[in-house]
Amino acid sequence: MPRRLRPERSVAEGWASGWRATVRGAAGVALFGAALVIGLISFTALTLAGGGPCYEHIAEKVDDDLGGAPTEAECHGGGCWDGGFATVCCWYYGR
Repeated sequence: MPRRLRPERSVAEGWASGWRATVRGAAGVALFGAALVIGLISFTALTLAGGGPCYEHIAEKVDDDLGGAPTEAECHGGGCWDGGFATVCCWYYGR
């Protein structure tokens, strides 16, 4: 590397080798974690943006085939102690 591109003195030049390795490792883990978070957020955003119309079509087909959200009577009066799928439906649909 040409002399003009090299720094004159490193920030960690006077540190013990153990501290340099620890800081370098922590920086690597932080960089990897940040890249992982950015990748997950990007993947989620692209998946939802690209798949949104497909998911909407699937939801419409399911509603057409199964008749939409359950009614109050189908939720067994809105009770929370039946221990089954109806409880989840009632909670989710607010009935």
